[in-house]
Amino acid sequence: MALSFKLVLKMRKLPNDEAIHFKQDGQRFLQPNTVKLSSNANYRLTLVLRPRQDIQSVLINGERYDCKCVPNEKKDDEFSGTYTVDYSTQGVPKTKPGKRKEIYMLLEMEKGVNFKTVLQCKIYAENETDHCRWGQVLNFVDYECRLSEGQAAVDITREKFL
Repeated sequence: MALSFKLVLKMRKLPNDEAIHFKQDGQRFLQPNTVKLSSNANYRLTLVLRPRQDIQSVLINGERYDCKCVPNEKKDDEFSGTYTVDYSTQGVPKTKPGKRKEIYMLLEMEKGVNFKTVLQCKIYAENETDHCRWGQVLNFVDYECRLSEGQAAVDITREKFL
């Protein structure tokens, strides 16, 4: 029997909890949406899984990041799990015009299960604020996921930027 679950990815710029933006690029690049980030900046990723799935570790572009389980906002919600990861673009150069940078994310979950996704990004110079804010506010990315019996890799059946 297959297991279906939702994963919601929220991303905010630290230290002021600022919204980040994305734009729709259509078919110009490998993915239809581009997330706009700043070079030499810090971000907090919040991962909410429903029903709850335990995350053992998070790798971003092959580098392991601390993943903290946090209490649910709703005290009576025992069916979801919330985790935070602090990610830095320190030393990541700005993306050249007409190019995109792919950020590979791997969540290692309980029982050897792996969730993989790629965020297509445009990295702007740290002092460039106007271009970073063009587009739509990225509230979250909503993933509908499915894990077939005997399988270790999660299939993403739907990805929606909201």
